[in-house]
Amino acid sequence: RVARPGDAQSRRAAPRWDGAPGVSSHRVAGRMGGGMQGRGELPTGIPLHWMTYFSVDDTDSTVDARTRAGGSVLKPPFDMMAGRMAVVQDPQGATFAVINPTAPEAN
Repeated sequence: RVARPGDAQSRRAAPRWDGAPGVSSHRVAGRMGGGMQGRGELPTGIPLHWMTYFSVDDTDSTVDARTRAGGSVLKPPFDMMAGRMAVVQDPQGATFAVINPTAPEAN
């Protein structure tokens, strides 16, 4: 499902990438709209690339549905500073990430 402006999914918490080492966050109208990670932050052997992330309600069930639909899992669900995410591939070979973003912790 694609989030529409103003619906509950589009209002979900933005990923907590602000302040992550080597990550530059980009905001649109005050909301997280993207980010870039420096070349030096990539693990050895990972080429420079773009990665599209889709916000989902439940990372694990989304990955299960993707595999049932013929896709594959490149990186199983895991917890990280911005939420719970996974990297998957659809049956045609398109690679993308799914993430259930975590709200920023209160200061």
